[in-house]
Amino acid sequence: MVKRVLRWGLFLAIPLLSALQMTELPQPVIEAQTYQLGHYQHQVIDGDRLVLLNWNIHKELNAAGWRADLAQIQQDHQPTLITLQEANLDISDPNLPLPAGFGLEFAANLVLNDSEHAGVATASREAPSASQAVFSSVTEPLLASPKLFLLSEYPLAGRKETLLVANIHAINFVDKEDYGTQLGQLSMAISAHDGPLLVVGDFNSWNPTRLTHLAQLMAQHQLQPVPFPNPVSSFMGNPLDHVFFSRHFELTAADTLDRYDSSDHLPLLVDLKLMPEVQ
Repeated sequence: MVKRVLRWGLFLAIPLLSALQMTELPQPVIEAQTYQLGHYQHQVIDGDRLVLLNWNIHKELNAAGWRADLAQIQQDHQPTLITLQEANLDISDPNLPLPAGFGLEFAANLVLNDSEHAGVATASREAPSASQAVFSSVTEPLLASPKLFLLSEYPLAGRKETLLVANIHAINFVDKEDYGTQLGQLSMAISAHDGPLLVVGDFNSWNPTRLTHLAQLMAQHQLQPVPFPNPVSSFMGNPLDHVFFSRHFELTAADTLDRYDSSDHLPLLVDLKLMPEVQ
């Protein structure tokens, strides 16, 4: 908890500190693209039970503590899908710190150094049939860096419908108009999909205006928010991380895994079941 308070307590100090270390700042990625890494075991997702782990790992993808936490979560809960934000990844390294048999779709918005990029990642045992990274058309101040969301589409066993997962890290240090601009991009991207849909991630919804805008947009798409029984990571009482699901799913369980502290965000676990397909 102290770590989370300190991070947000530095909200106003970040631009000043960054200006003093300009030569060490990461650089924005110019063109949105996805990287497919690892080895997938299956080609379709079994919708009888779908377990989603969503986690902003605060750039700790290669940290020993985070790897140990992920291994424990995987052992205890066997997630079908893992959606990560603020993930650092060496795109040339085949030894991914992920559960055995998981492949990964990765989209970067920042270059940290010669070998590491930072962005969002969606991992599963099932290979997506399509993926696309979408940069925000507005950028963060100082670095002029975009935020992004990653769209991953998956075949479903015994169904004509496909599952679309939108994994977003929303723009942060901008006004409500720019925040709404990125949400508008997300809205356009998911509106074309008529099957099961999950919209997840760190929405940086740190004030009531952002929360209201987000709730209204998800309601327009008839997406329901997952009500977590325990507090999720928040700023001044405003939750930052969310999971939304379409009418195609039945929510069977949800939990905030507050025993894990290797990130300044808490892992969110959601257990879903697909409803019968309407013919």
